[in-house]
Amino acid sequence: MANEQAQQLLQQGIAAAKAGRRDEARRLLQDAIRRDAANETAWLWLSGVANTDEERIFCLMKILEINPSNQNALKGLAKLGVKPPTSTAIRRLKDQPPPQGLEATVRPPTAPLKRIEAEAPPSAPAKPPSSARLERPSAVPQPPVPILDERRIASLSEAASRFLDGYERLPEATLPFLWTRKKRGRIGELSDQALRLRLGAAFVGGIAVLAGVIFLLVNLLGDSGTAVALRGTNTPMPTQTPSATPTFGLTNTPSNTPAVPRTATPTPNLPPGSIYSPTLTPAFPEPRSVPMRTAIALLSSGNYDKALTILEDERKGLELAKDERYYDIIYYMVSAYLAQNRPGEAARLLDANRNPGNAAFHAARALLGFVRGELDAALSDALAALRADPRWVEAAVIAARVQVQRGNLPAARDVLRNAISANPRNVKLLLARAEINLSSGALNDALSDAELALYLDPLNRSAYQVRNEALLAIAAAQSDPVARIEAYGRAVIGAQAYLIYYPGDTEAWWQLGRARQGEGNLSEALDAYAQAVVVDRSSETARKVFLAQGELLLQLRRYAEARDAFEAALAIRETSDARRGRLEAARALGDYTTALDDVTFLLRENPEDAALLSAQLDMLLAAWMRQDISESQFTAAANRLTDDRLAALTSQARHNAVLYRGVVRYLEGNYQAALNDLN
Repeated sequence: MANEQAQQLLQQGIAAAKAGRRDEARRLLQDAIRRDAANETAWLWLSGVANTDEERIFCLMKILEINPSNQNALKGLAKLGVKPPTSTAIRRLKDQPPPQGLEATVRPPTAPLKRIEAEAPPSAPAKPPSSARLERPSAVPQPPVPILDERRIASLSEAASRFLDGYERLPEATLPFLWTRKKRGRIGELSDQALRLRLGAAFVGGIAVLAGVIFLLVNLLGDSGTAVALRGTNTPMPTQTPSATPTFGLTNTPSNTPAVPRTATPTPNLPPGSIYSPTLTPAFPEPRSVPMRTAIALLSSGNYDKALTILEDERKGLELAKDERYYDIIYYMVSAYLAQNRPGEAARLLDANRNPGNAAFHAARALLGFVRGELDAALSDALAALRADPRWVEAAVIAARVQVQRGNLPAARDVLRNAISANPRNVKLLLARAEINLSSGALNDALSDAELALYLDPLNRSAYQVRNEALLAIAAAQSDPVARIEAYGRAVIGAQAYLIYYPGDTEAWWQLGRARQGEGNLSEALDAYAQAVVVDRSSETARKVFLAQGELLLQLRRYAEARDAFEAALAIRETSDARRGRLEAARALGDYTTALDDVTFLLRENPEDAALLSAQLDMLLAAWMRQDISESQFTAAANRLTDDRLAALTSQARHNAVLYRGVVRYLEGNYQAALNDLN
C-alpha cells in the first residue's frame, strides 16, 4: 500500500513539475520519498525542482547511494562541478546531514529522551524523584569514561613534587662551548647532493642518446631516398563502433583505416532542455486562472472527472460573457470528454455553444470530427483554427493526420512545417512530423525530428519511442550485413538510453529485444522480451512482445515456451498471427487438439487457403489414430471435400485430402468409394 501511495504521489509530483508548480511538486515528491526512500525516479525529479545547488547535489548523492552507477546522477554532478564520489564515500552518504530545505524529507525521527528512575536495592527505600536523570535509549552505546584512583593521583603528585624540588639548572658560564646552528657538513647532506648530481647527469645523457638515435635514423633514411617529416600523420587507430555484445555502450573494434576528421552537426538555434530543470511545452490555450491551471494538471494526469467538475464551474461563471476564456474552457472540456470516449457529450456541448468566428470553437470541433471519422469536417475546422491563430498545435496535428489518411503526404508536411515555424520549440509538432516521416519511409528525416525533440525535452517518452523505431527501421533497410549489425547496435544503444529514464517501460524493453535480435544476440533478445512483460501482461504492446517472443522461440525450436507465449498473446486479443504461431508450436509438440482449434479458426477467416486445409486434414488423421478426438470430430471436415475443391488443391494437399476422405468413407461403410480414394 505504501508503494502504491508513493507511486501516486510521484505521478502527481511529476504532473505539477511539468505544469511549472515547483513548490507543489517539491511537496508531493518529498511525500513520495518519505514512503519509498529508494525510488530513484522520485529523487531525480526532486533534484529538478530543488531551490539551491546544495539541495540538488544532495538529491543526486542520494540517487548514487541507491544506485552508484546511475548515469543521470553522475552527469548531473559533473554539470554542477562536483566530482563523483568513490564507492567508500558513497557508503558514508547515509551519515551526511541533509540541506536545510530537505531535512523533513530524509531525517529520521529523533529518539525521544525518556526519564529513568534510579533503582534502589530491595532493602533500601526508593529514592526521591529528584534523583531521576534523563538518558538516551539504552540501544545507543555510550563511550566509557576513564576514572583515576584517588590514591594513584596522590602518589603521582608526591613524586612530581620531589623531582621539581631536586632540579637545578646548569649555569651557562660553566659550559666549555657555545651552541650554534650547523650550516654545512650535516649528516646525509653529502649523499643527497651526490644523488641529485647523478640523476641530472643521467637525464642529460638520456637526452643526448635519444637525439643521436634520431639523427642516425634521419641520415639513414635520407640516404635511401625516403623523406622523413617530423609532423603529425594519420595512423591506423581503433574506432568506436557498435558491436553485437551484451555490454552497454560502444566497444573498441580494430580498424585498418586511418581516423577521418568528422564535421559536427550544427546545433539548432534553440536552448537545449535539461533533465534536472525541464522546460516543458506550455499548454495552449494558456490557462488564465488558477482553477484552469488545476484542471489542466488533472487532465495531464488522467483525472478527467475532477477536471471536468472544475471546468464546468468555470464555464458557468463565464456563461453570460462568453468571451475567449469561455471558449478555451469549452475546448478543454471537449478534450476531456473525448479522452473518456464520450463523443456524444462533446457534441452536445459544442451544439449549445456555437461560435463560427472563434478559433477555440473550430479547434474543439476538429477534435470531435477526427474522432468520429468525419475527416472533411475535421480538416475544414482545423484549417479555420490555424488561420485564426497559428499557435493551435492540436489543430495542426489533426490537419496533418487527415492529409496522411488521404494519402497527401506533401500537404501534411506543409501544415506541420508552417506550424513548427510559428512554434519552433513545440515537441508535439516535431513528433507528429517524425511519425509521418516514419510511416512514409523518410527514415532519416524522422530520426532528425525525434532527435530534435529529445534535444528540447530529454525526458519525453514519445520522442524516445519514435527515435528508436526510426533506428530499427534504418537497420532493417540495410542490405550489407556488417552495416546492418552496426545499425542494430545503434538501435540497442538508443533503447538502453530510453531505459535509463524509464526502466520499467514495456515499449523500451520491446525495442531493445528487437534490436538485440537484429544484431544476432538471441539470448539477450529473449531476456529483454521476458523483462518487458514482468509487470505489464495486458497492454497492446505486451501482446506484440509475446508475439515477438513466440516467433523467436519457434526459430530456436523451443516449442513449449513458444506455445505459452502465443497463448499469452491470445489472452490479450484474438489475432490471426497469434493463432498461426500457436498452430505451428502445438503441431510440433503433437498437441493436435490445440492445433485443430487454431486451424479451424483460421479456415473460417480464409476458407480457400489450401495449405491450412491440408494441415487440418493431416492433423485430423494423426489425432484420430491416436484417439485424441471422437469419430464425429474426425468426420466433420468431410463435407467440404468436393471434387471441385480437390481439383484446386496442390498435389500434396490433394493427396492428404483424398486419404482423409477415403478413411471417412470407410467409417461410413462406403467401401467401394473408400477403396477408390485409398488407391
